[in-house]
Amino acid sequence: MASGAADDAVVLFSGGLDSATCLWHAAQNHLHVYALHFTYGQKNMNKEGMAVRLLQRDLNGRYLVGPDDRFQEKASMHVYAMPIFGATSAILSGGKGKMDKVQDLIVPGRNAVFLSIAYAFAAQRGARHVYLGAKRSQFPDCQPKFLALMAEALGLGLGAWSPVDLKLPLLGWSRQQTLDYARTLGVPVATTWSCYEGGTVPCGECGACLDRASAI
Repeated sequence: MASGAADDAVVLFSGGLDSATCLWHAAQNHLHVYALHFTYGQKNMNKEGMAVRLLQRDLNGRYLVGPDDRFQEKASMHVYAMPIFGATSAILSGGKGKMDKVQDLIVPGRNAVFLSIAYAFAAQRGARHVYLGAKRSQFPDCQPKFLALMAEALGLGLGAWSPVDLKLPLLGWSRQQTLDYARTLGVPVATTWSCYEGGTVPCGECGACLDRASAI
Protein backbone atom coordinates (compact mmCIF):
# COMPACT_ATOMS: atom_id res chain seq x y z
CA MET A 1 0.00 0.00 0.00
CA ALA A 2 1.20 3.51 -0.79
CA SER A 3 2.40 5.67 2.08
CA GLY A 4 -0.15 7.98 3.65
CA ALA A 5 -2.63 8.23 6.51
CA ALA A 6 -4.86 5.16 6.50
CA ASP A 7 -7.69 7.12 8.08
CA ASP A 8 -7.80 9.74 5.32
CA ALA A 9 -10.87 9.78 3.10
CA VAL A 10 -11.74 10.58 -0.51
CA VAL A 11 -15.05 12.35 -1.17
CA LEU A 12 -16.71 12.61 -4.59
CA PHE A 13 -17.60 16.29 -4.49
CA SER A 14 -19.86 18.00 -7.03
CA GLY A 15 -20.65 21.09 -4.97
CA GLY A 16 -24.27 20.03 -4.50
CA LEU A 17 -26.05 19.56 -1.19
CA ASP A 18 -25.53 15.80 -0.99
CA SER A 19 -21.80 15.81 -1.70
CA ALA A 20 -21.23 18.84 0.56
CA THR A 21 -23.00 17.02 3.38
CA CYS A 22 -20.72 14.03 2.78
CA LEU A 23 -17.66 16.28 2.82
CA TRP A 24 -18.62 17.85 6.15
CA HIS A 25 -19.44 14.41 7.57
CA ALA A 26 -16.10 13.01 6.43
CA ALA A 27 -14.23 16.01 7.82
CA GLN A 28 -15.66 15.26 11.26
CA ASN A 29 -14.58 11.64 11.07
CA HIS A 30 -11.18 11.75 9.33
CA LEU A 31 -7.94 13.66 9.76
CA HIS A 32 -7.79 14.73 6.11
CA VAL A 33 -10.21 14.53 3.20
CA TYR A 34 -9.47 14.64 -0.52
CA ALA A 35 -12.31 16.31 -2.41
CA LEU A 36 -12.53 14.95 -5.97
CA HIS A 37 -14.41 17.11 -8.45
CA PHE A 38 -15.00 16.15 -12.08
CA THR A 39 -15.75 18.30 -15.09
CA TYR A 40 -17.32 16.17 -17.80
CA GLY A 41 -19.20 18.57 -20.06
CA GLN A 42 -22.05 19.31 -17.65
CA LYS A 43 -24.02 22.47 -18.39
CA ASN A 44 -23.54 23.71 -14.83
CA MET A 45 -19.76 23.14 -14.84
CA ASN A 46 -18.85 26.75 -14.02
CA LYS A 47 -21.42 27.05 -11.24
CA GLU A 48 -20.30 23.76 -9.72
CA GLY A 49 -16.68 24.86 -9.95
CA MET A 50 -17.45 28.04 -8.08
CA ALA A 51 -19.43 26.18 -5.42
CA VAL A 52 -16.73 23.58 -4.71
CA ARG A 53 -14.07 26.26 -4.20
CA LEU A 54 -16.25 28.34 -1.88
CA LEU A 55 -17.29 25.27 0.10
CA GLN A 56 -13.71 24.03 0.42
CA ARG A 57 -12.60 27.43 1.69
CA ASP A 58 -15.46 27.53 4.18
CA LEU A 59 -14.68 24.06 5.51
CA ASN A 60 -10.95 24.69 5.81
CA GLY A 61 -11.66 27.92 7.66
CA ARG A 62 -13.33 25.91 10.42
CA TYR A 63 -10.27 23.81 11.20
CA LEU A 64 -6.94 24.70 12.74
CA VAL A 65 -4.81 21.59 12.85
CA GLY A 66 -1.38 21.04 14.30
CA PRO A 67 0.93 22.48 16.97
CA ASP A 68 0.23 26.07 17.98
CA ASP A 69 -2.91 26.04 15.80
CA ARG A 70 -0.88 26.22 12.62
CA PHE A 71 -3.23 26.01 9.66
CA GLN A 72 -3.27 22.88 7.57
CA GLU A 73 -5.85 22.08 4.91
CA LYS A 74 -8.58 19.84 6.22
CA ALA A 75 -9.85 19.29 2.69
CA SER A 76 -7.66 19.41 -0.40
CA MET A 77 -9.28 19.91 -3.81
CA HIS A 78 -8.48 17.76 -6.84
CA VAL A 79 -10.19 18.55 -10.16
CA TYR A 80 -10.18 16.21 -13.15
CA ALA A 81 -11.46 16.98 -16.65
CA MET A 82 -13.18 13.98 -18.22
CA PRO A 83 -15.11 14.89 -21.40
CA ILE A 84 -15.93 11.25 -22.11
CA PHE A 85 -19.73 11.14 -21.92
CA GLY A 86 -20.52 13.09 -25.08
CA ALA A 87 -24.08 14.47 -25.21
CA THR A 88 -25.78 11.40 -23.77
CA SER A 89 -27.84 13.31 -21.19
CA ALA A 90 -29.91 16.49 -20.97
CA ILE A 91 -27.53 17.80 -18.28
CA LEU A 92 -24.56 17.72 -20.70
CA SER A 93 -23.66 20.39 -23.24
CA GLY A 94 -25.43 19.54 -26.48
CA GLY A 95 -27.64 16.98 -24.77
CA LYS A 96 -31.33 16.68 -25.57
CA GLY A 97 -34.33 15.90 -23.43
CA LYS A 98 -36.37 17.28 -20.58
CA MET A 99 -34.55 18.49 -17.50
CA ASP A 100 -37.26 17.16 -15.19
CA LYS A 101 -37.41 13.57 -16.54
CA VAL A 102 -35.15 11.01 -14.86
CA GLN A 103 -34.55 9.02 -18.04
CA ASP A 104 -33.27 12.14 -19.82
CA LEU A 105 -30.97 13.10 -16.92
CA ILE A 106 -29.05 9.83 -16.64
CA VAL A 107 -25.36 10.04 -17.58
CA PRO A 108 -24.57 6.42 -18.51
CA GLY A 109 -21.75 4.97 -16.42
CA ARG A 110 -21.00 8.17 -14.51
CA ASN A 111 -20.77 6.76 -11.00
CA ALA A 112 -18.99 3.64 -12.25
CA VAL A 113 -16.27 5.83 -13.76
CA PHE A 114 -16.08 8.22 -10.81
CA LEU A 115 -15.89 5.45 -8.23
CA SER A 116 -13.17 3.64 -10.18
CA ILE A 117 -11.05 6.78 -10.20
CA ALA A 118 -11.79 7.50 -6.53
CA TYR A 119 -10.70 4.01 -5.47
CA ALA A 120 -7.48 4.26 -7.48
CA PHE A 121 -6.84 7.75 -6.09
CA ALA A 122 -7.38 6.49 -2.53
CA ALA A 123 -5.11 3.48 -2.98
CA GLN A 124 -2.31 5.64 -4.39
CA ARG A 125 -2.40 7.82 -1.27
CA GLY A 126 -2.98 5.15 1.34
CA ALA A 127 -6.49 6.39 2.15
CA ARG A 128 -8.94 3.65 3.03
CA HIS A 129 -12.33 5.33 2.64
CA VAL A 130 -14.31 6.65 -0.34
CA TYR A 131 -17.49 8.66 0.21
CA LEU A 132 -20.37 9.04 -2.24
CA GLY A 133 -23.45 11.17 -1.51
CA ALA A 134 -26.01 8.81 -3.01
CA LYS A 135 -29.36 9.14 -1.27
CA ARG A 136 -32.87 7.88 -2.10
CA SER A 137 -32.86 8.13 -5.89
CA GLN A 138 -34.31 6.78 -9.14
CA PHE A 139 -30.93 6.89 -10.90
CA PRO A 140 -29.70 3.35 -11.62
CA ASP A 141 -26.12 4.09 -10.55
CA CYS A 142 -27.30 5.26 -7.13
CA GLN A 143 -29.12 2.03 -6.28
CA PRO A 144 -27.88 -0.01 -3.29
CA LYS A 145 -27.34 -3.20 -5.34
CA PHE A 146 -25.22 -1.42 -7.95
CA LEU A 147 -23.15 0.36 -5.30
CA ALA A 148 -22.57 -2.83 -3.31
CA LEU A 149 -21.45 -4.76 -6.40
CA MET A 150 -19.29 -1.86 -7.58
CA ALA A 151 -17.55 -1.66 -4.21
CA GLU A 152 -16.99 -5.42 -4.23
CA ALA A 153 -15.53 -5.38 -7.74
CA LEU A 154 -13.23 -2.45 -7.03
CA GLY A 155 -12.10 -4.04 -3.79
CA LEU A 156 -11.21 -7.24 -5.63
CA GLY A 157 -9.36 -5.20 -8.23
CA LEU A 158 -7.20 -3.49 -5.62
CA GLY A 159 -6.55 -6.62 -3.59
CA ALA A 160 -5.79 -6.99 0.09
CA TRP A 161 -2.70 -4.76 -0.17
CA SER A 162 -4.79 -1.61 -0.76
CA PRO A 163 -8.02 -2.02 1.22
CA VAL A 164 -10.58 0.72 0.47
CA ASP A 165 -14.20 0.76 1.60
CA LEU A 166 -17.18 2.66 0.22
CA LYS A 167 -19.06 4.88 2.66
CA LEU A 168 -22.64 5.91 1.84
CA PRO A 169 -23.86 7.94 4.84
CA LEU A 170 -26.95 9.29 3.03
CA LEU A 171 -28.10 6.11 1.28
CA GLY A 172 -31.88 5.72 1.48
CA TRP A 173 -32.38 9.21 2.90
CA SER A 174 -34.94 11.68 1.63
CA ARG A 175 -34.03 15.20 0.57
CA GLN A 176 -35.49 16.51 3.84
CA GLN A 177 -33.39 14.13 5.94
CA THR A 178 -30.26 15.17 4.04
CA LEU A 179 -31.04 18.86 4.49
CA ASP A 180 -31.67 18.45 8.20
CA TYR A 181 -28.37 16.63 8.65
CA ALA A 182 -26.52 19.23 6.55
CA ARG A 183 -27.79 21.98 8.83
CA THR A 184 -26.78 19.97 11.90
CA LEU A 185 -23.24 19.69 10.49
CA GLY A 186 -23.10 23.40 9.70
CA VAL A 187 -22.99 23.05 5.91
CA PRO A 188 -23.54 26.48 4.27
CA VAL A 189 -26.52 25.23 2.28
CA ALA A 190 -26.94 28.46 0.33
CA THR A 191 -23.44 28.04 -1.13
CA THR A 192 -24.18 24.63 -2.62
CA TRP A 193 -25.31 24.40 -6.26
CA SER A 194 -27.83 21.77 -7.34
CA CYS A 195 -29.39 23.17 -10.53
CA TYR A 196 -28.53 21.26 -13.72
CA GLU A 197 -28.54 24.47 -15.72
CA GLY A 198 -25.61 26.88 -15.73
CA GLY A 199 -27.48 30.15 -15.43
CA THR A 200 -26.84 33.03 -13.07
CA VAL A 201 -29.51 31.72 -10.69
CA PRO A 202 -31.10 28.26 -10.35
CA CYS A 203 -33.75 27.61 -13.00
CA GLY A 204 -36.31 26.30 -10.51
CA GLU A 205 -37.63 23.80 -13.06
CA CYS A 206 -35.08 21.00 -13.52
CA GLY A 207 -35.18 17.77 -11.55
CA ALA A 208 -32.49 18.92 -9.12
CA CYS A 209 -34.21 22.23 -8.42
CA LEU A 210 -37.57 20.56 -7.86
CA ASP A 211 -35.97 18.02 -5.53
CA ARG A 212 -34.23 20.73 -3.56
CA ALA A 213 -37.35 22.90 -3.37
CA SER A 214 -39.29 20.01 -1.85
CA ALA A 215 -37.23 20.40 1.32
CA ILE A 216 -35.95 23.98 1.44
